[in-house]
Amino acid sequence: MRFSKDKIEELKEKVRVELVKNPNAGIYRIQNALQKAYGHIFDKNFVAKLKRKVHRERAGAWNQNIYTELGQLENIVICARPILADIVFDEDKNHKPSDRIKAFQAIMNMGFILFDAKRNAGIFEKRKEPETKLTPDEVAELNKIIEKVFRVKPPQGVESTPQ
Repeated sequence: MRFSKDKIEELKEKVRVELVKNPNAGIYRIQNALQKAYGHIFDKNFVAKLKRKVHRERAGAWNQNIYTELGQLENIVICARPILADIVFDEDKNHKPSDRIKAFQAIMNMGFILFDAKRNAGIFEKRKEPETKLTPDEVAELNKIIEKVFRVKPPQGVESTPQ
């Protein structure tokens, strides 16, 4: 049975409601909730597909919200840092030493908190480069170096496989 886009959106909304009630709800629980609402037993694979779609939509929305919140946090840090720096480097001695120490700690903590938030959001993820295999000439040259350095012949039949 095929459903229209509007009907699928309606079913996803029911799945969202069920996931709000219980974030760990399984496919069969959602299937029972849909059966009660519509009087029809939906296929478990169809329900699993709806649940996956809802999770993907949520993840996309969360990523957008995370980056928005990170931007706001960074703006707060940028605005607060000069004010706190004025307290730390106060030449007129208008502030107590304890206030200067607290301002310095606040500057450091803000930097660490912002860095941790960015790292946890995955902004600093390192991209993996594809592995390349050694050419036969490079393998022969490497075997010569092994012979000279270790005075040992490399085992026969060793092929160029990346580790």
